[in-house]
Amino acid sequence: MDGLLDYCRFSADPVGRIVLRLGYGASGGIGPSEQELRWSDSICTGLQLANHWQDIARDFRIGRCYVPGTVASQFGIDREHLSETDDFRRMMQVLVDDARSRLRFGEPLLDSAPKLVRTEVALFQRGGLAVLDAIEKARYNVLGCRPVVSRWTKLRLLLGALFG
Repeated sequence: MDGLLDYCRFSADPVGRIVLRLGYGASGGIGPSEQELRWSDSICTGLQLANHWQDIARDFRIGRCYVPGTVASQFGIDREHLSETDDFRRMMQVLVDDARSRLRFGEPLLDSAPKLVRTEVALFQRGGLAVLDAIEKARYNVLGCRPVVSRWTKLRLLLGALFG
């Protein structure tokens, strides 16, 4: 898991930090606080994890598997031969819950970020939660079908982010 979180730290987290810095720069602020950076990193990591869990089947077909070996082994899952089993679904529930807690931890940033970038921050956070909800609604069956967020939900998320 540490390796996967390092991957997120260097790929997803910088995006949120850039968005925050742009927001503060445009508004004439002094920059994000350390707490805001922690919230941002948590949202960005949670979103990237949500996307990984949504795309497990696609990634597996092209020879990639982001499921940490330590987590897979706890559930008796062979990362080389993924299959839809009760143990696999239980593992996915743990991974989804972890990503959800990361997205929720960053929620205070939605009120703290500069107004100029609050919509983007809200879409990152709420979009990630919507992906995780879609995985949960599919009963963690990410190998049989790719859980998707409906157009209606996307519209609702956009309107919610724009109008609070």
